[in-house]
Amino acid sequence: MPNGEEIDYVIDQTFGYVAMVTSRLIQRVLAARFKKHGVLFGEWPILLFLWARGATSQYELSQLISIGEGTVARVVARMERKKLVTRKRNENDKREYIVRPTRKGWSLRDKLLAEVSDLSAYMHRSVGEGDMGALMAMHRKLQVSLGKLLQESDGEAVSAEETDF
Repeated sequence: MPNGEEIDYVIDQTFGYVAMVTSRLIQRVLAARFKKHGVLFGEWPILLFLWARGATSQYELSQLISIGEGTVARVVARMERKKLVTRKRNENDKREYIVRPTRKGWSLRDKLLAEVSDLSAYMHRSVGEGDMGALMAMHRKLQVSLGKLLQESDGEAVSAEETDF
């Protein structure tokens, strides 16, 4: 250890670890529910933003969901093979692809949103409405604070691709 100091670090006592495990459990539950509809968990945020925004470039999708462009391109290609989306070159910028949900992609909207709503209701019942509201408020404060910290990092920040699994 530097300076001969020992650091007492208990991983499961850190906020980051607890938040990560909770997030992964939510993902696993949703993945199981989405699988019944033929949708993988990684396809969910893309569908969600396409339903909300309509036609969107792959680059914009990567920015919106904070996932690297290469990862988004692979997921969109898989979704295209599954006929959930179409992908066409932008007429004004041939380097860019525009992604749109297909009829099949749109047909999953209410089913997947119902799965998410059901899980959300379960979590609210599990911790209580007041505690869930406080938890959401604290997470939003941390998101703002950490976003500022990331902006102030003087170029030390990493890209979304560097944080993908």
